[in-house]
Amino acid sequence: MTNERPKSLNTVGLQIDGSLLKAVHLEKKKGKIHLIDLYSIDISSETVADNVNPLSLTDRGKQLARDLKTHLSLSAVESSETLVRPLFVQLKKDKDIAAVIGFQSEPILPYSSDEAVIDWLKVGQEENGSHLSVYAVKKDHVQRHLDEWNGYGIDPENVSVVPVAMTAFTNYFVTSDTSYFAVHIGNETTTCGLVVEGQLLGAQSFHKGVNDLVVALEKDSATSIYDVDFMNISDKDFPHLFNGVDQFKLEIMKNLLSLTKLLKGKELEKIVFTGIGATLLKFNDKLCQSLKKQQITFEVPSEFSCDRSTLLKYDIAIGLALSGIPGIKTQVDLRQQELSYPNPWKRILKPVALYLVACFLLAWGAYMSGMASSRYKEDTLKEKFGSLLALMDKPYKSFEEEFESSQGETSGLTIEELDVNDLFDRLDYLNEEVDKAPEPIALMPNTPRVSDILAWLATHPNVVLAGDEKGLRKPLIKIDSFNYNMMKRPEEKKRNNKYQVKVELEFTSPTPKLAREFHDALIEGNDFVDTKGEVKWSSNRGRYRTSFYLKDKTYYPVSTKR
Repeated sequence: MTNERPKSLNTVGLQIDGSLLKAVHLEKKKGKIHLIDLYSIDISSETVADNVNPLSLTDRGKQLARDLKTHLSLSAVESSETLVRPLFVQLKKDKDIAAVIGFQSEPILPYSSDEAVIDWLKVGQEENGSHLSVYAVKKDHVQRHLDEWNGYGIDPENVSVVPVAMTAFTNYFVTSDTSYFAVHIGNETTTCGLVVEGQLLGAQSFHKGVNDLVVALEKDSATSIYDVDFMNISDKDFPHLFNGVDQFKLEIMKNLLSLTKLLKGKELEKIVFTGIGATLLKFNDKLCQSLKKQQITFEVPSEFSCDRSTLLKYDIAIGLALSGIPGIKTQVDLRQQELSYPNPWKRILKPVALYLVACFLLAWGAYMSGMASSRYKEDTLKEKFGSLLALMDKPYKSFEEEFESSQGETSGLTIEELDVNDLFDRLDYLNEEVDKAPEPIALMPNTPRVSDILAWLATHPNVVLAGDEKGLRKPLIKIDSFNYNMMKRPEEKKRNNKYQVKVELEFTSPTPKLAREFHDALIEGNDFVDTKGEVKWSSNRGRYRTSFYLKDKTYYPVSTKR
């Protein structure tokens, strides 16, 4: 036994309560547990013919059947068929406990462990071992339980016991107290449990329930059991009911006293009631008064869209559904060995199929996207190839004939029919052709000419003063010498050279200030002077010399060699 129990975010708790099949669908989303649906389906022999599945007769039944196919289903063996025993083992690891639990439980069971299905929950741990609550049910009882559910077309994936479902229910809704007596009052059976710090230490049951009170009341009056004020009944007005309540209180007292022995001298004063009996008018108050216990009440959380009375009537089904949700530790599973659930993949088959379909669609989408991207890139490559041929002044038709001639074959492909390999073959051919061509030389310089420089100087504001109303202009400096010299240029053996033109001027100026202003204008930068080059300046007795380089705007072809 591995002690691994099935968990799911969507669970359905199942409960047969007299002639009703009750079910509760819970879902955990965004960290909270929500009530999704409540089912109450009539399975009485008066309304359902033999060999007819009651779930198939109504829309609600059909909906429940659909939920059971996709969600974790849980049912519970009755308390009267369940043994709950405390056990201490000198082991701490769960896998070690699971390996010996059958052997260790043998002395505390009234029958052989081979005849029973055994599960356990750890309720405490010490330095030398672990305290357990052991749950044992005879195999034939579990099989009978499964056969009963199979008769309704239901095969519960997890089979728990009523005391554990009751504990899961009270633990979830009773948040302020962790130690208390829990009493579930059903129609036919009452279950009492001892819960200490959220763990069920022991449980007992007896065959009395609301139906016994109803039978007793029918002998006294035709009043509904829900209209009786149990705090004010007397042995004169309701003798049979009064006697039935006394017997009920006595049985509960016996069970609580028996469970108190597990506390080893301690006392618990708090008690919580669940089940249909907890909805009777002041019935709980009457029991608490007789038992001298303080009753714990709870409010319905906003995630559960029902009233408190409905919550109590569905307590076992809700507790079962809660126990199967991740994060809830109160769960046992009696479906072990030959009684194991035969279709463990059935519940997750649809989600797995949807996941695989989603993966396939995602892969298909990625493939189609990749294909579209590849086609787009291929079309772009063809477009660039056509532009390259146009730039090289090679019409595609003539180029294709030249290429086919070099390859010794004739394909007759248009540029649209070329694939990537065909394009690369042709590009390789073009590269070989380009490699054989000589390196280009920039033979057309784009530098200012002599006439451009002279025109610029003739209108420069630091060389001549703007004209007056007669159009006459007054020179500010006098240029005595002008030298225009091309210092460098590309040549066959110096292809990397660039054009470099140097201008030398010799001039005179009436004042040093005018000469300096002309010099400042040269180094500030303009359309003619290359400020990255050196601007030289010298003076000697009123004569000035300057030299500067002109801007080069020549287009230099890029080398085609790889």
